[in-house]
Amino acid sequence: MCLIQISLNEGIKMLRPLNDFMLVKPLEVSEKSSGGVILTGVAKEALQYGEVIAVGPGWEDVDSDRYPQVEVKENEIVLCKLNTNPPVKINGEDFWLIQGMNMLAVREDDNMLRPLGDNILVKPIARAEKTEGGIFLEGVVKDALQRGEVVAVGPGWKDVGKYPKVVVEVGETVLYSEGYAQNVKINNEDYILIEGTGLVAVDE
Repeated sequence: MCLIQISLNEGIKMLRPLNDFMLVKPLEVSEKSSGGVILTGVAKEALQYGEVIAVGPGWEDVDSDRYPQVEVKENEIVLCKLNTNPPVKINGEDFWLIQGMNMLAVREDDNMLRPLGDNILVKPIARAEKTEGGIFLEGVVKDALQRGEVVAVGPGWKDVGKYPKVVVEVGETVLYSEGYAQNVKINNEDYILIEGTGLVAVDE
């Protein structure tokens, strides 16, 4: 992971992102975003909403397997992972330089999230001892896995063979690992955002 470290912030008027970085203006952090999306649990500490100010051109003439690309546009509101990237001050205001693979979703006009990359939006289903398909969740498996309905599926990574898209369909019921899940509340309903690698099975 490439980290941006800028110690000479004074005098910076604007930055033009390179490679797969995006310049993002963070929205005010609160329990509930201006768009009606609430960040809950661990996600509240790890995620941030922001407005995309500028988008890097992507990588050229490199092994694409190493550099997943994500397609976002200027002025879109995105949900992204902050990780340890420090902020950059431009004209006295904080901005973030975020890599494309740390962009999780775009917030739509109806406050719903449109997943990016290999992320998937899932509506959790209350845990039960036995699934509708007759599968029992016992012992360690019951503690590690959860069920949910697929609400939206990211497009996968553009032209990258190292990060294959998980083939699931909207409306399917999936088992997923809670350790990969980021909790969000949209319009007062609980959802999770999860990477494709966190899905383990489809409940048929």
